[in-house]
Amino acid sequence: MLQSLAGLWMLVAMLSVAQAQGVPPRTQAEMQPYWVASCNCYRNVPWGEAKWFEAPLAREVSQVFDLWLPVNRPAAPMPIVIWAHASGKDHVIVARDSVHKGIVVPALAAGMAVMSVEFRHPVNNSYLGTIYHTDLADATQYIRSMAPELGLDTHNVFLAGRSRGTLGIWTGLQDDRADPNGDLVRRQSTRVNAIFAIEGQTTYKSTENALYLYENERAAYLKRNPENPLYGSAVGSATADDPAVMMRYPSAFFRRLVTRSELKAHHADYGLTLCQRYAELGIGDRCTATDLVPATALFTGVIPFFQSWLTPAR
Repeated sequence: MLQSLAGLWMLVAMLSVAQAQGVPPRTQAEMQPYWVASCNCYRNVPWGEAKWFEAPLAREVSQVFDLWLPVNRPAAPMPIVIWAHASGKDHVIVARDSVHKGIVVPALAAGMAVMSVEFRHPVNNSYLGTIYHTDLADATQYIRSMAPELGLDTHNVFLAGRSRGTLGIWTGLQDDRADPNGDLVRRQSTRVNAIFAIEGQTTYKSTENALYLYENERAAYLKRNPENPLYGSAVGSATADDPAVMMRYPSAFFRRLVTRSELKAHHADYGLTLCQRYAELGIGDRCTATDLVPATALFTGVIPFFQSWLTPAR
C-alpha cells in the first residue's frame, strides 16, 4: 500500500514539474492538470517551449493552446479545428463571444475538437528580430502527434482564423513539413483539409502589395515598406493540390487599383487575388471570397464548410 502511494505521489510530482516547466504533454494523463471546469476545456497547455514579449498585449506570452473536446465523444476519431486569433487578442476564447458561438459551439455539436493556439507571426512579431513563419504548422504537428491519446483524426484537420490569424492561409498552402526521420512531432503532416479566414491577408510581400496601388504610389510605398525576402505569399505559394479556402471580409472589394491610404491590412481584394490564382491553377471551385459580410454572419456555415471537405474514415 505504501509503495502504491509513493508511486502515485511520484506521478503527481512529475506532472506538476512538467506543467511548471511548460513541457508539452505527451499523454492524456499529462493533459489533466490543465483541465479547467469553468470553460469545460484544457487551458494554457504548452505545445512548444518558446516565450516572447507580445507588444500589443504588453506582456509575455508563450506557445500554449486551449482544447475543447465534445462532451459525448464519438467512437470514431474526431476531426479538429485549429483557431488562430486576431491581433490584440490572445488564444483564450471567452464563452459566448463570436468565436465561441461561431466556431467552438457548432464544432463540438458536430463531433469536432477545437484547438485555439498562441503563435508568433512573421510580420506582427518582426520586432523580435527573427521572422517566425512556422508556429501554426508546428502546432498542427504537435496536436496530430497527440491524436492517439486524445481520439483525434489526423486525416481531418482544419485551420481557421481572423486578421493576424489568417497566417493559416499561408501555412495551409505550403509544402508538407513532415520529416520522416524526425521525432514523433516532426513526423506529422502540416497539410490540412480546408481553411477559413476572416479579413484574410494572402501575401506579406511588399512587392506584391505594391501591385494593388496606382503606379505613381508604388515607389513611395516600397521605400517605406522595403521587401523582406522572408515574408511569405500564399498567392505565390499556391499549387493545384492546395486545400479549399473560404474568405470573408466585412469591407467591400475595390476591384481596382487603390491609393496608399486605401491599402489596409484587411484589403478585401486579397481574397479575390487568391481565388484568381486558384482559378488559374484549375481549382477555382475550392476558393471563395465574399465582401460586405455583416458581423452577425461572419461565422455562418463555417462548420458545414469544413464538413464538406472531410476525408472519409480510413
